[in-house]
Amino acid sequence: MAQANSTGVQWLSNAEKRAIRNVLPSQAYKIMAAAHVKLYHARFTSLDWSYSGHQGVLVFGRNRRPPEVEDRREAEEEKYWFKMIDPHKERETWRHGIPRLFDYKQETPFWHTFGGESRTYGLRFEEDEEGSTFFRKVTTRVYPDDAQAATILRSRRRQKIHITSDDISSPIPGTFQHIVHMGPDGKGFAQPLQSFDPRLIDGLRRQGVSEKVLTKSMHFIQDFVSDCSRSTSEASRLTQSST
Repeated sequence: MAQANSTGVQWLSNAEKRAIRNVLPSQAYKIMAAAHVKLYHARFTSLDWSYSGHQGVLVFGRNRRPPEVEDRREAEEEKYWFKMIDPHKERETWRHGIPRLFDYKQETPFWHTFGGESRTYGLRFEEDEEGSTFFRKVTTRVYPDDAQAATILRSRRRQKIHITSDDISSPIPGTFQHIVHMGPDGKGFAQPLQSFDPRLIDGLRRQGVSEKVLTKSMHFIQDFVSDCSRSTSEASRLTQSST
């Protein structure tokens, strides 16, 4: 095992570093961090984790030059990524583009989770130090100046942050119960945007969140609204019991 340093790839052997450079040449890719990881996944509606079959060196990085695509804004929204590299065969085995609204959580130092388009992913790190360093690199690099995204992510991680009426719009009369109990479909895919309070969606659009990011982040928005509902209900119950 390579000796530790502060570069974010300190746990890789020299052979692994050479393999990563061959797959992700420095002229085209910027590597922020790398660690030994096994990838797991589960449906949004379940915490029954399954091993994906992917393991190796998980690299967090970005393209040095944006890809030649028609939608340049789309390229900007997913300029960061995770790539699983098999250092023995020197090839990429899995990739995940990181959206602007990225709900990345460190459940324990060695176990991180985040939502994808159709499922939740879990990262099992070999060492606690690898996981902690990787988490720090991701959370300080991925869109650190996006105040709206940072506020939402903090509320999901801490769970105790105070939400006021200015933070989230009131529900349309007669629809709040439906919004709270709405879940993904039987295959684990998120429901369409029309299922949510249009004022909430319009507010996110005004903050510059694109349709693609909204669609990809439906499961996260659903959890956020549900958590707010539970916090409000609990506060109301405590207030009533104290009177």
